[in-house]
Amino acid sequence: MYVCRSCLRKASTSLPRQPLVAPNTTAPWRTFATTSFLLQDKDHDWAKFKTAAKRQVKDMPADDRKDFKRKVQERMKRATKIELQYANDPYHIAENVVTKLKRGEFEKALVLTREASRDKQCVVSWNHLIEYEFKKFRLHSAMKLYNEMKKRAQLPNAQTFTIIFKGCAISQHPTVALGEAVKIYNAMLSSSRLKPNVIHMNAILDVCARAQDLETMFVILRSADKLRAPNNLTYTIILNAMRYQKSNYVDIDDSRKQKVEDIRKNIETTIQRAKLVWDEVMGRWKKGEIIMDEELLCAMGRVLLLGGPKQIDTVLALTADILGIPRLDQELPAAPKKADSEEPKAEVRPARRGPQEKQLQGPSKPIAGNNTLSLIMGILRKYRMTKLASKYWDHLTGRFDIVPDRKNYLDYLETLSTGNASGKAARVIQIMPANMVDASVIKRGLLLCLFDAYNPNAFENATMVFDAMRKKMSAPEAKCMKLFLKIAENDRKFEDKLKYPTLVSSKLAYARQMFDALDRVWEPLRLATNHLAFSGAATSSKSPEDSWKRTYGDRQELLEVARRFVALSDKILSQELLPIGSDDSRVTIIRRKVMNDHVFRMYEKQSELNKTSVEGKDDYSLAAAASY
Repeated sequence: MYVCRSCLRKASTSLPRQPLVAPNTTAPWRTFATTSFLLQDKDHDWAKFKTAAKRQVKDMPADDRKDFKRKVQERMKRATKIELQYANDPYHIAENVVTKLKRGEFEKALVLTREASRDKQCVVSWNHLIEYEFKKFRLHSAMKLYNEMKKRAQLPNAQTFTIIFKGCAISQHPTVALGEAVKIYNAMLSSSRLKPNVIHMNAILDVCARAQDLETMFVILRSADKLRAPNNLTYTIILNAMRYQKSNYVDIDDSRKQKVEDIRKNIETTIQRAKLVWDEVMGRWKKGEIIMDEELLCAMGRVLLLGGPKQIDTVLALTADILGIPRLDQELPAAPKKADSEEPKAEVRPARRGPQEKQLQGPSKPIAGNNTLSLIMGILRKYRMTKLASKYWDHLTGRFDIVPDRKNYLDYLETLSTGNASGKAARVIQIMPANMVDASVIKRGLLLCLFDAYNPNAFENATMVFDAMRKKMSAPEAKCMKLFLKIAENDRKFEDKLKYPTLVSSKLAYARQMFDALDRVWEPLRLATNHLAFSGAATSSKSPEDSWKRTYGDRQELLEVARRFVALSDKILSQELLPIGSDDSRVTIIRRKVMNDHVFRMYEKQSELNKTSVEGKDDYSLAAAASY
């Protein structure tokens, strides 16, 4: 039986409005009736409807709003009781809570959890609610849910405290979050039901690190025992917390001279404390009590980097001792000469370290990976050691089988840019996977070729980068094409009298360089123009004028490329760098005319739109004046 009139009215809309069809007769096309409201449902914008409904509730008087919320709560409770009749198991209740939270229905999930907690333990559902509030950066709401959970006799489990500590670590108010986390952790220490483990200790240490409170961190470390023995993650958190202290970096608001001296002393103190922690790590690692991983090693290496160039040798020695990476910055001693009677022995090379390698004796050693590659590239980039960076890159990617990620490639390109190694940068961009290549990578490579003006192969390197852009990017970038044409104008290498003894040969080679650049840019420029015409901004516009306005910035960039294309063509033709009447000269003339006409059309179109907009503003101002 339907008690609610609304439910009865909704159910009645699905009843057949036509008489039943007799057997052996053709069924009508429309068996069920559909109300006009359901017909409108397909094209109705429910997002606007919900926004308007919320605004209407907000505009209500205080008493009416309170009464309205009370009625909504009562309706949700009735619906929840019906739902609990069919899903009364804690597992299925938790699944329903997760489903509602994914849809953003927090109030419904909260009512469901409260009603289910009356006669059963629904700790997992409360955990989902607390985690949801932390992800929304609502610290106080999450703590209220935790306190309400305890008041309803729901016993928190180990996962509950892990969620709370991790949520406090991502809070936007780290100091307040640290106070709440420390309070809960101390209560756990004094509790007899559930003691904190090493996961809880690491989570609250992370909270201390985010709040930059080292004193509280070391106080919590004193609670470590056999149940909470520090592991590799514990030491990683401690070292990272030391590195990110504000006292290790310059504050712009303070005076420069005094601050630099204080920072130097603070960095020395930080390194000394980190070395004490590292001594404990090495002692426990050699005893086999903890696992040494790459993250812990790189955390210590980045702390040492605060000390400046004098710590480079220490970091490279650290990677050599633990990871087995040879010291490529040191020349190997020359082998002693052998007597004539001795037979030469075959050279013994160290075997490659595969990912499945195991240590048979002594403590297990970590395997070098992307983090190690990033650490070494960061050191060598900071102190402009380009040649050494290339050696380490080739060795780690070759002998250690490290597959670089996007961050590694960007670090290496930045390192090469400090030494103007445009050839190596071009080869790196060529071997990069297509999903890692974007406009910023191509632009960085072309800028490196532009600044490497004294390199006679700068244009050839830029050509390699430009070809990589054409192969790995769906739509060419206008700024990259403009940079490539600018590189083609560099004529420094044609001043070499040994390679180009006559003026004619020098001019012809220079013309050939510019013609090759124009030939390579011709097709990408056409593709970029077509891509802009069918882009999302253009196709979603209401009118051609609106499309032009929305794509104005991109059109201006392509227009700059077209103007530079015309300028280079004029340079070739006006100075007669190519032989008159040759095929290349005729192609240059035709393309120059096509591109010049395109530039004129763009400017005419823009001037017409500007004139139309000015006339529209004048008409509006006249109408406004007439209204007065």
